Amino acid sequence: MTNCSVTYLFVPGDHPQFFDKACISGSDVLILDLEDSVHPLHKSLARQEVMDWLLHYPKKEVTQKIAIRINQPNSIEYDQDIDWLKKNNLFIYLSHLVIPKVESVAMINDVKKHLFDNPQLSMIAIIETAWGLHRVYDIAHSGVERLAFGSLDFSLDMQCDMSRESLLFARTQVVLASRLANLLAPIDCVTPDIDDLAALEQECLHAKALGFTAKLAIHPNQIAIIKRSFDITQQQLAWSKKVLQQSQEQYAFKVDGKMVDLPLILQAKKWLNTHK
Repeated sequence: MTNCSVTYLFVPGDHPQFFDKACISGSDVLILDLEDSVHPLHKSLARQEVMDWLLHYPKKEVTQKIAIRINQPNSIEYDQDIDWLKKNNLFIYLSHLVIPKVESVAMINDVKKHLFDNPQLSMIAIIETAWGLHRVYDIAHSGVERLAFGSLDFSLDMQCDMSRESLLFARTQVVLASRLANLLAPIDCVTPDIDDLAALEQECLHAKALGFTAKLAIHPNQIAIIKRSFDITQQQLAWSKKVLQQSQEQYAFKVDGKMVDLPLILQAKKWLNTHK
């Protein structure tokens, strides 16, 4: 399996009955959400429910990293989120802050100034607007740990549908920006249809083919498929072992009827190292 997180599970902050269930989902990161999944009238309630859980959950039994998705910088709700986190010293319980609708480096810098006393806390920036995509290269170099792509808000902002063709350019730009900034490969968007697991698998494989190595989830039932889809396949492992065995003596040869040279040897090494 890959050493970096692959599955990021959102849980609405105003639905505490789901918090403990999410902890046994097998996800790598649990994201307690204060943004889109929470009704505007329930923002204060969500903060209270999240704080109550953070203060009392069985930390020794929970293996996931814990994150919070705050509201968009430059909003009233964002200011309230930051004040609440600082006042109650909640940063110490978190591994990440997930920042939605990031559109500029200034937004990231505004978050960073509140994190000086919490060096363990990393930022994930969600690119989900036209301005965010336009400035994605600068955002990728702003000190975030990772980028994520948000298809729902992006398609709304762009007034496009959510087909693979419509989102292809945006997805590839997020992958390219991540690579140029030497970040972890980015996190793909949610798949809204929680009942169509076959469609989820196809979305995962499509994202993986583009260079994503992780995916956002909105239901525990999605976790196993996401993990399996982004993992190295047994066929790839077997091929990699054959390649490395033959590469000990030469750098141009055939494996399973196909020519192999240095770039593919390096790919084989990468797959084997990732699987460790």
